[in-house]
Amino acid sequence: MSLVCLTDFETLARQRLSKTTWDYIEGGADEGITRDDNVAAFKRFRLRPRYLRDVSEVDTRTTIQGEEISAPICIAPSGFHRIAWPDGEMSTARAAQAAGTCYITSTYASCTLEDIVAAAPRGLRWFQLYVQTNWELNKQLIQRAESLGFQALVITVDVPVPGKRRNDIRNQVDLKLNLMLKDLRSPEESITQLPIILKGILTKEDAELAVKHKVQGIIVSNHGGRQLDEVPASELEECKRAQQNLGCPKCTYLSNRSRESREKPAIDEQRGTDKNPETIQNSLFQDSRPCGGADYDVPPYTFAGQIQIWSGGGLVTAELQGVIDALMEVVTAVKGKIEVYMDGGVRTGNDVLKTLALGAKCIFLGRPILWGLACKGECGVEEVLNILKTEFHTSMVLAGATAVPCVLLAALTMTGWSCLVTGAGGFLGKRIVHLLVHEEKLQEVRALDKAFTPQTKEEFSKLQTKTKVTLLEGDIRDAPCLRTACQGISVVIHAASVIDVSGAVPRETIVDINLRGTQLLLEACVQASVPFFIYTSSIEVAGPNSYKEIVQNAHEDEQHESTWSAPYPSSKKLAEKAVLKANGCTLRNGGTLYTCALRPSYIYGEGSPFLSSVMGRALKNDGILKSTGKFSIASQVYVGNVAWAHVLASRALRDPNKAPNIQGQFYYVSDDTPHQSYDNLHYNLSKECGLCLDSSPGIPLSVMYWLAFLLEMVSLLLSPIYSYHPPFNRHLVTLSNSVFTVTYEKAQRDLEYEPLFSWEEAKRKTGEWIGSLVQQHKGALKTKTQ
Repeated sequence: MSLVCLTDFETLARQRLSKTTWDYIEGGADEGITRDDNVAAFKRFRLRPRYLRDVSEVDTRTTIQGEEISAPICIAPSGFHRIAWPDGEMSTARAAQAAGTCYITSTYASCTLEDIVAAAPRGLRWFQLYVQTNWELNKQLIQRAESLGFQALVITVDVPVPGKRRNDIRNQVDLKLNLMLKDLRSPEESITQLPIILKGILTKEDAELAVKHKVQGIIVSNHGGRQLDEVPASELEECKRAQQNLGCPKCTYLSNRSRESREKPAIDEQRGTDKNPETIQNSLFQDSRPCGGADYDVPPYTFAGQIQIWSGGGLVTAELQGVIDALMEVVTAVKGKIEVYMDGGVRTGNDVLKTLALGAKCIFLGRPILWGLACKGECGVEEVLNILKTEFHTSMVLAGATAVPCVLLAALTMTGWSCLVTGAGGFLGKRIVHLLVHEEKLQEVRALDKAFTPQTKEEFSKLQTKTKVTLLEGDIRDAPCLRTACQGISVVIHAASVIDVSGAVPRETIVDINLRGTQLLLEACVQASVPFFIYTSSIEVAGPNSYKEIVQNAHEDEQHESTWSAPYPSSKKLAEKAVLKANGCTLRNGGTLYTCALRPSYIYGEGSPFLSSVMGRALKNDGILKSTGKFSIASQVYVGNVAWAHVLASRALRDPNKAPNIQGQFYYVSDDTPHQSYDNLHYNLSKECGLCLDSSPGIPLSVMYWLAFLLEMVSLLLSPIYSYHPPFNRHLVTLSNSVFTVTYEKAQRDLEYEPLFSWEEAKRKTGEWIGSLVQQHKGALKTKTQ
């Protein structure tokens, strides 16, 4: 049959290999969810073609660890290649050398290191190691590989431990990695000076730890899709017997068994002429003995649990995320400090392009190499590599990329649509995510915040929807992080900001996050060709400017603009202007960026940090709510309704019929919460819990204002020698004691906004939450008295 793509090799290999061998190569843990998702995950992304670029010369070459390869397509470490072809890893090494790419030789190779090097002396080769408790064995293997010209050391860190580990990404980096990296390069005795690459990293935390220990690269991989407890019974027995025969999984390099004693039975089994399904595994290890008769600490059932013939198919557990999904998290975490590669699920040149666009330096192939070997040996592996390289070249041409570094700028999109929410771990951001995941055809929500609490992570993990939720931890001021987060995104909802009206946060920090962070995010959207941008602004960009001024039912056609120089209102005002000014700008892919801004009034609801602070002070004051704004009449809005307005804005901006009226516009967001003072709002929300208003007359408003002015002057005079933060300032006094209300009629008209929650429902939900705070306070007092 004609072999024109990798799936053709898969089909032919399945026909040529015995069922036992095929099941071993293709096996996945449990239901094979991770293994299958590695391949399927690529289909969620689509490439944006660019036809009007000069692509007469396209260069697929790139470098890894400073060495040039013909294309960003390499061979992953996988063991026992002789189950597929007589020369095993020697054929693989020759094919890699001919293709001008890198081959990672596995600890479990069925050929000796010397044979592999002799077969391809000019090839670029790395050595993969499973770290063992017998440190002399580690040292012996590493030094042997180094002496034979291997140019990097790949350490697999996701080695399974005995027993099931379902629903858990088991990257065993922590203590073991700390010891491992220290011992490999201790000042007293350096075992190796080779670059160290960690294979099996899937999370931000492990990626950051790898950077901390100064490794040179990371291979994002979920290790093959297999787990011992799910292999067929016949194979389980073979695995046990193989381990008994092997004694030590590392001595495939150290034994002196002859090549001939291993080849014939394995070849016969591969061709289906040997009727005994146990022959192939036993033949690979016959006559092998532990090196020097030593006893080695090998985990139970090492053969099935650790061998990775198929790198990147989900070996560790059946329900890990696909590797392309983990890739973005890892790339964001390393911030360009080390190279990131990916292993798992690549089947076409488009897959290679998508992987590079998401930040990987190159991809590594696992199963397809075994297919090539089974079909044609060395020639088959070389054909697999060349087919993928040719497809990748075509993908580059159609994407308008003339060189591999340009692929990083190639815009991706996703089937359906996808949304990035910044500040997603915050009070409002969490509510936006909760509503978004129920939107039709939404493929993914990327939740970005500087850090997520364990409670928030658990909360998001329990969302029962078809929409994928990806948590990204990164700083809004980190441009590379933002560019990665925006790749393939349709809509950005920018809710991240520092809210501070008391002067507790340094001005530079507020401006840097609120203004500069917004500008960087807009730039990232342009680079990643994100077409829609929704900004969470604030009513404070409009006022109030004076407690003497009365503004009622303000609307968007009226000219209201804050004149305060205080960092929060001024930074939000400038950021909103930047967002609206960006409307209509040209994206990198030639498309257009469309923006709008939402100006919510004072947001209340369960989980509000400000409301929690107010209630906390009241509980410490015998349940008396201290006055914070008795003279005000203001618009207030429930957090669920603000989140709902963002969802409606995302719908409207994507609707060709509604979008022209929305682009470049801002909208006030309120609901049917009665216009009232802030003091009365707090009382109405908490009175069922037994809290009451302060009945004392308090300081006159005019006196309060000038007292705030004096405190600001004191702070200014002391600033050269002492940092003094006044308990209140003129801006806060004005904000808390003005008559300033807005109407949301424009949002009703353009966004079809109607509050999702009534005042009574919002009051009940918030009151119940306040009641829980009261109970916590009582519990704490009881514990203290005991």
